[in-house]
Amino acid sequence: MRSAGENQGGAGRGFAVRVDADACSLCEACARRCPKGALRRALEGEIAALYFDAVRCDGCGGAPRCQRLCPETALQVAPAAAAAPGEILLVRGAMQRCSHCGELFAPVRRIAAAAKKGAATAEMFQEMCPLCRREDLVVHVIDEQQAPGEKAEFRSGREALKKAGARSGRKTEPPKPPIA
Repeated sequence: MRSAGENQGGAGRGFAVRVDADACSLCEACARRCPKGALRRALEGEIAALYFDAVRCDGCGGAPRCQRLCPETALQVAPAAAAAPGEILLVRGAMQRCSHCGELFAPVRRIAAAAKKGAATAEMFQEMCPLCRREDLVVHVIDEQQAPGEKAEFRSGREALKKAGARSGRKTEPPKPPIA
């Protein structure tokens, strides 16, 4: 277990976060739902990292969301006496690269955790980003509906999304993660 800084929150009481780095899948559930932004996931090149800022943590009033939401139960929040200023690295891991487009799409740890739970046994899930998986599925479905020898209108799901976005005015490209 790795401990991270403690916070002087509330009435002179702070909080510390402990993470079982071997169990953490870098799923982001804790960071996405932290109301104070005390937990943050960052993409550093081809590495995903989870950071904790003790100064921001208030322990969610005694019912820490991060601890409740962690699917691997890898996080523990406990009262502590002193604060460590600045962010502290809790865990990091390599990102998976899509076998089709080459984009980084998920932490290898997250894919392994999903496979271990039986939720991601297909090779396609483990090696292709969500957009390429959808593209592959769309092309497969369209090809099945075409008469023999006839070509599908869209050979690329990305092209279809761009055309749909141009018509609707919506942005269709996936957002680029911030680089810390």
